[in-house]
Amino acid sequence: MVLFREAWTAYKTRWGKLVALSFSALIISFLLSVGLPLLAGVLIGVSMTSGGSISLMPIILVVILSVVFGIIIGFVSIWAQLALVVGVTDDNVTWTQAYRIAWSKFFSYLWVTILTGLLVVGAMMFFVIPGIIWGLSLVFVNFVFILENRRGIDAIARSRTLVRGRWWAVFGRVLLISLIPMVVSLVVSLLAKIFGELSPINYIATIIMWMIMILIVPFSLLYLRSLYLSAVSLTLADPQVKEPRRGWPIAFVIIPWVLLAISVVFSLLSLFPQV
Repeated sequence: MVLFREAWTAYKTRWGKLVALSFSALIISFLLSVGLPLLAGVLIGVSMTSGGSISLMPIILVVILSVVFGIIIGFVSIWAQLALVVGVTDDNVTWTQAYRIAWSKFFSYLWVTILTGLLVVGAMMFFVIPGIIWGLSLVFVNFVFILENRRGIDAIARSRTLVRGRWWAVFGRVLLISLIPMVVSLVVSLLAKIFGELSPINYIATIIMWMIMILIVPFSLLYLRSLYLSAVSLTLADPQVKEPRRGWPIAFVIIPWVLLAISVVFSLLSLFPQV
């Protein structure tokens, strides 16, 4: 309850700025999930000939525009997410300052995001449980990146150090704060099944869900910030804690992807006739 109380106290004093940052981040994510398929569908529709077939050149254009559009929206989405984290970690920063600071750290944060994604997905390739373990071990990467100014593998190793020895305690608290959006999504899914996906009630429920998410996301990040600060204080109080070597998590990034690349190569080779 202490973490909830600390998060709620901080949320009440800064909710306007945080909600504005949350809204900008989530609306970009919404455009990413809806705008890209819509654009591709429109371009494919335009490229269809009168006979119902699809000409080749417009399809190539669709692919190129979709890739470019996806990269741009993805970059802007990551920038907006980082700005929200900056707003959560700095009590005095304004909305515009949060985006300015986020831009100055963007490419370093992009590298950390790529490494984190490769590491978690790579661990998932070893079965689901290693992916869950690593995913939770990296829950503090964003705060380590901003508050401790650590980069790349160093930020990943630091986050794992903060979680190590208290994995189940961190898991329980992260699961607790995750229940709120999970319940909201479950209610919307049930309404869609009951009334149908094209029902006006489902559309209204979806809009309400997005509004609730805009309010919940900053509170959840404030909660995780309090959890991070608690983990830092516990780690400082324990002289036995040592950080792992920086380079060794790279194995979890490289090995699964190398194995996947080898399997893809052999699969492609099997498509060709034997000489």
